[in-house]
Amino acid sequence: MESLHLDITHKILSHVPPESALNCKLVCKTWRRLLSHVKVKAGLLFAISQEETSDQENSLQLYYGYYDDIAQSNQGDQFSYTTLPKINLPPIKMWKDPPVMLGSCNGLVCFSIPQPLNDPFDDLLNYPVYICNPLTGEYVNLPNLSAEVGQIGSGFGYLPKTNEYKVVLIHYPGEFTDGSGKKIARGLVQVYTLGRGGDGWRNIGETTDALCYPGVAGDGVIHFMDDLEWKLVTFDLAEEEFLVLPQLQPPCLGSADCDNSCQVKVLGGHLYVVHLKGGRSVDLWSFNKSSASWSKELSIPWNGRNRAIQYHPFSLTSSNQVLFSVSGDGNFDLCCYDPKTESVQTIASEDKNRRSFQTIQHMNSLVSLKDLGVQSN
Repeated sequence: MESLHLDITHKILSHVPPESALNCKLVCKTWRRLLSHVKVKAGLLFAISQEETSDQENSLQLYYGYYDDIAQSNQGDQFSYTTLPKINLPPIKMWKDPPVMLGSCNGLVCFSIPQPLNDPFDDLLNYPVYICNPLTGEYVNLPNLSAEVGQIGSGFGYLPKTNEYKVVLIHYPGEFTDGSGKKIARGLVQVYTLGRGGDGWRNIGETTDALCYPGVAGDGVIHFMDDLEWKLVTFDLAEEEFLVLPQLQPPCLGSADCDNSCQVKVLGGHLYVVHLKGGRSVDLWSFNKSSASWSKELSIPWNGRNRAIQYHPFSLTSSNQVLFSVSGDGNFDLCCYDPKTESVQTIASEDKNRRSFQTIQHMNSLVSLKDLGVQSN
């Protein structure tokens, strides 16, 4: 195509589908400029743990797909991950527990990898973190964090002002109680900034909030849920400090207890709190920035009476439908809730006893780890 007139090349490239535009932009500067107007749509990133065999270690493989394609090709049939495009990255080695997808920021995906002790008499735990760009194939393993055995909270976020990506780990070496049985938390906070080279993990202090579940990123912060006091806690990536903002506390947190729990999510670019009312419903509360207020957007009916089922909303479609995964009953289900018809549709299912599934919304991008100063593979 090098000998073609520029107008002819532009005409040909105008027919490139959005999902192929980013790959075509890698060809040369001319193609990148001609394809700059093409909008790339968000897809779904699947992390699926393969079955362990005699000649293969247990590992996690990434797959990518689009909701519309999955819904059309798998509706009414048993879902198979083999129908999804496989990401050209080495499988992520896993131990007893699968790696946890902390989130996707501008095309970079971060995983924390639980790792058992090498020595049963050792009281230290090596906690690796893996970051990759599924489109470009770049990946990096951050230096292991050695800490006393305990629970780990984590988050991955982006700071637009400085073009920095930061990983936050909160390590809790002890139990969440004092000598009298009172519930307390003491977490040691460490931060890793991509691109700072030899800085490595930095100790930035402690927190008394119980932030043991992955946080969600948005607007230069990472939001966490304190599951002892049921409150939203925000980590400011610029100042590197935790804040508890009164205006960020939705009414539903006041009713959280042993039968009710809450998750913090970012759906469609907006902050949500998901209120899981065991055996009854899954309520979604959205935060309005302009009025600094919360409102209950919708309520998804609970499927059956099994309170142990886990609901994980992770995306909103262009028609305001809610995509969520359901697990805990022996299967992994990818479901869609339509607020117009108030109905739940199972889009795909897979036997969870054989594999572990995780799904997040992901937007492909050309963000390069190398350009950030990271010595990646």
